[in-house]
Amino acid sequence: MHGLYLKSYRLLTVPGVLAVLLLTPVIARAQGGSMIPVPREVGVIAPDAQIENRNGFSGSILGYMGYDTNISYGSGDDSTAETQFESAVPGLSMSLIPGIRYVSPQLLESERTGGKVHYGFEIRGIYRQNYSPDKSGIYNDPRFGAHLGGVVIYSPSKMFTIQAYEMFDRYSEPHYMIRDTFTASWDQNQAGVLMRIVPGDGLLETVLRYNMNLYYFEDSELSSANKMEHNIQARVSYKFLPNSHLWLTGSYDINQYFENGGVRNSMPIKVAGGVSTPLWTSLALSLGGGYGWGFYASGPAPDTWLAFAGIQYSMSARLKLFFKYEHTFEDSLLGSYSDQNNFTFGATMPFGQNLLFTAQGGYRHLVFASIAHAEAANTENTRVDDIFFADLTLSYKIRKDLVLRAQYKFMTDQTPYRAATPPFPNPGPDFDFPLTIVNNPSFMKHELYLTLAWYF
Repeated sequence: MHGLYLKSYRLLTVPGVLAVLLLTPVIARAQGGSMIPVPREVGVIAPDAQIENRNGFSGSILGYMGYDTNISYGSGDDSTAETQFESAVPGLSMSLIPGIRYVSPQLLESERTGGKVHYGFEIRGIYRQNYSPDKSGIYNDPRFGAHLGGVVIYSPSKMFTIQAYEMFDRYSEPHYMIRDTFTASWDQNQAGVLMRIVPGDGLLETVLRYNMNLYYFEDSELSSANKMEHNIQARVSYKFLPNSHLWLTGSYDINQYFENGGVRNSMPIKVAGGVSTPLWTSLALSLGGGYGWGFYASGPAPDTWLAFAGIQYSMSARLKLFFKYEHTFEDSLLGSYSDQNNFTFGATMPFGQNLLFTAQGGYRHLVFASIAHAEAANTENTRVDDIFFADLTLSYKIRKDLVLRAQYKFMTDQTPYRAATPPFPNPGPDFDFPLTIVNNPSFMKHELYLTLAWYF
């Protein structure tokens, strides 16, 4: 439709893509449960808190029906010719997620008492359908995603464990702006090995991990974000009291871009140390700090302090609370790197045997350096984002294999950053003047869903 002049508009400030890439890692770390960086095991197949773990083959079908106030991730500022493509398009949102899995006995148990080899895999297909009559229905195309995960754990004794795993995810977001030919879809594949060593007295624990991560964007205009990551991590912890640890971690990453690698490649190094200990029976605390260096091939490179704090508090036998903070930096698909301050909190509260309430939210302050943008675009080189997010879920187990959930999700990303193209002298038949497109990447969205999950 208007793809002619939008085609040269920009590179990777697609909010839908960023929403997933920026939010998924911090949520995953918050849900990981470990109060110490570099956990002793990578979670590949996650159990459902309301469904009894099933060994062998099992399956599930999840159906979502809801409403999204901003399918397009638009800023809502569409009052001028320059910003006319920034509409916040609302609509119905539906998903169907079938899945199968196989797990060996005790794979999903926190303590494994028998057997040396544990393994499993899971496969999920994702079909998403949005419906909105706005913008001639161009946001209504079906979106397809997938998740595949597999893991093998060999543990001949409590003193030694080795884990090999691989996970593949395909993400697909609705069209951004009025791009009828644009596919906001990308693939992420990670594979790795983790080894845990605990000498005979059990006071010293060493964890070594290698992880390879591949990002591939299916749209050619996002190909400059395609990259390979190699992550090497190590942690040593010493138990000086029954439930208290001193820990020291180090990491070395190799970030290799398939395009412009000589400019964007980097080899960050981070070292940190700290302590994790219960303060009393219902409160646990973890504190740590360190330093990191970015070592980028060109341009600015991070050289900054690192910080980590975590609190877990049980207000009663049922209500569990947690809070986590970290200051760090990460390689960024949006530019060179992002300096991050992340705050995450959550709560879990069961009511009886069948009703469960969970809440999670947070705030992120991100500063991106050396923003990548389209050629000849009039834009800034640094971008500052303030992100707030929340996820509230109430789950009711109708029977042992059927769970009904009501979910509310909120996210807003506010930034003063703006990107503008040079004027297009002949923008198309719908316009009789040179057109400059100004993008405001800020957005806000609310989502409401009812979910029915059947396990078999």
